[in-house]
Amino acid sequence: MCLARDRDSANPFRVATMRGKVKILDVLFQANPHAARARIIDLVLNKTKIDVNATNAIKQTAMDIHFLRQGTEPEGADRDIEDLLLKFHAKREKDTIDPKWITDQRNALIIVAVLLATIAFQAGVTPPGGV
Repeated sequence: MCLARDRDSANPFRVATMRGKVKILDVLFQANPHAARARIIDLVLNKTKIDVNATNAIKQTAMDIHFLRQGTEPEGADRDIEDLLLKFHAKREKDTIDPKWITDQRNALIIVAVLLATIAFQAGVTPPGGV
């Protein structure tokens, strides 16, 4: 029942939170702590300026961690969290490209191309062994 939704897509945790029913929240949390997780994530993402695509020490985003945890949550809890992450444009690490990295790679490629063109020109103008 903790994961059920009404016609406005609100689960019991959300309704109890909106109405300030702390005792009901306590009972719901004891019955199913996983259902509260989506509500807490929603509050954090809405009330802070957290970068939902930030990576941890091993280059995982929130969406990567969510996909690793899938199947370990009760039915419906995975969907709630995934919906929230997608709402805030969360991406997996493999889908995020650092623009600075692309610029650095492009600059390195330009330097290599200029060096190769210079060597080719020099070899054409003054070939080895003379003319």
